[in-house]
Amino acid sequence: YGVRAAADVYFGKELDELTLAECASIIGITNNPSIYSPYISEKTRERNKTRQELVLDEMLAQGYIDEAECRAAKAQTLVFKRGDNTTSSQEVYTYFEEVVISDVLDDLMEQRGVNRDTAWALLQRGGYSIISTMNPDIQQIVDEVYADRENLPKVTGSSQPLQSAIVIVDPYTGHIAALSGGTGEKDKSWLLNRATGTRRPPGSSIKPLSVYAPAMDAGLISPDTKFNDGADIKLSGTTWYPFNDDRKNLGVMSIQEAIVRSRNTISAQTLDLLTPTASFNFMTQKLGFSLNPADRDYAPLSVGQLTNGATVREMASAYTMFPGSGIRTEAISYTKIYDSEGKLIFENTPVRIPSISEQTAYWMTVILHNAVTGGTGAGANLGKMPTAGKTGTTTAMKDRWFCGFTPYYVAAVWTGYDKPEVMHSNVNPASAIFKKIMSRIHAELDVKKFPKPDNTYIKPIKGLDDVDFTIRYETTDGTLIDLFKGTGYVGELRTDEAKEISGYTPVSNTPREWTLGENPAKNILTIQYYYNAPPPSPTPTFPEISYPPFPTESPLPTYEPPIPSETAPPAETPAETPLPTDTVEV
Repeated sequence: YGVRAAADVYFGKELDELTLAECASIIGITNNPSIYSPYISEKTRERNKTRQELVLDEMLAQGYIDEAECRAAKAQTLVFKRGDNTTSSQEVYTYFEEVVISDVLDDLMEQRGVNRDTAWALLQRGGYSIISTMNPDIQQIVDEVYADRENLPKVTGSSQPLQSAIVIVDPYTGHIAALSGGTGEKDKSWLLNRATGTRRPPGSSIKPLSVYAPAMDAGLISPDTKFNDGADIKLSGTTWYPFNDDRKNLGVMSIQEAIVRSRNTISAQTLDLLTPTASFNFMTQKLGFSLNPADRDYAPLSVGQLTNGATVREMASAYTMFPGSGIRTEAISYTKIYDSEGKLIFENTPVRIPSISEQTAYWMTVILHNAVTGGTGAGANLGKMPTAGKTGTTTAMKDRWFCGFTPYYVAAVWTGYDKPEVMHSNVNPASAIFKKIMSRIHAELDVKKFPKPDNTYIKPIKGLDDVDFTIRYETTDGTLIDLFKGTGYVGELRTDEAKEISGYTPVSNTPREWTLGENPAKNILTIQYYYNAPPPSPTPTFPEISYPPFPTESPLPTYEPPIPSETAPPAETPAETPLPTDTVEV
């Protein structure tokens, strides 16, 4: 404030109404408002009083006041406009204001060739007007979500409060529309700003920037190029090789699927084609990252385990190249500085660097859109509004990221703890915060498509040809026991061995190495077994049965025919049948 405004702000008076004591209090504030303002805290109010008395003593020493005036001024109770025990949130700089101040200081130091203390003095006493890029409506949405931790996803595993930071950028102008550097109510100035002042490893959210976009732009891959998500691939430039987060290997797949499913193995193989040096140069020269020289290596660039990490602002700025048709636009917090007379003394024009072709930007956008609609970024899906982006998770889930964009804005979100610890959550908290904030921002915006160039052609790069193969498990006489059908790639060197099958013994337990060719009919490996005959069944035994002894003399029954009675009538003799008398001629 100028002294006239300060008279009103601190004491509610006109300038000529101020007492000596009040004048000394105001003058004491100007040296460093964040330390001596009576409105920030009880401690700064005490410092203000100490500083006021120091000013009065110096005025006495220089002869501006006498001893009585000095004692009277020191004895006067200072009654501030907002009361002795109240502070004003207007005196606590917001995270956005602090970023603007820091950016202005950096530019003043460069423009004027002065150190930071001198730049501070120019900023505090020069009467400057600074035009920021903040969108008040969007900033209000961000503040409402971040100020109340109840609005954040539920995360367990630590006694620390969940922390997060977000930067939202217009990708076409580079203007930062809103940001937050931490969760919870901000009650002090110059607290740790996690949006710009901390660096954390970005995990897989770096892959589109450090690996896939530059490799595609260099003609090394195309969206359908196939790689093997295998467990034992040998890279040409290192003995290091990563595993996937799910500890699985899914075989041959395209670059599109590898990005959507966030396969670390294929990111490493792609970087092997690109080389770590080319990736490092792209990140530092095209995308503006401040990387440690040790990051010129496989693990930092292919899976995001950067030595010092990256800021949320760097990640948001880098992602502008996708909706920006290949042009990365630096994220800026202010546009102009005017002096006290309204004269423009500095115009802050964002750096715009062509980083990739518009064709590469288009296809990367398509793939990252698929990652949101049906991949690891599904938790950030905004429904009808096209959304693209990539999640990031570091070792033991100590950092969770989501960097995404719509046709309107880019937003980078980090979540974690100030002292890194494992986060336990059913969702990616960064994706959930992105969705909560961006859905409100886009609620009243017209649905529109991502930019699409007239020519979307990218030369197809074949990569691996997938091919079917068969493993036959059979007896030595050719009888089929079992069959396995799989998919590999042409030229793949496989090692397969006999498996355990009940009732059979493999002819050999030595692993078999074989190479897959182009013809599936010839990709057949036969593993033979001996048939193990079952042991003969034992002869059944039965209990002995005792029978009664057979008698040696057995009386036979006697049979005597009946004797006919003497008085029985004799049997009649039948009469002879007479012959016919008629003669018949034959």
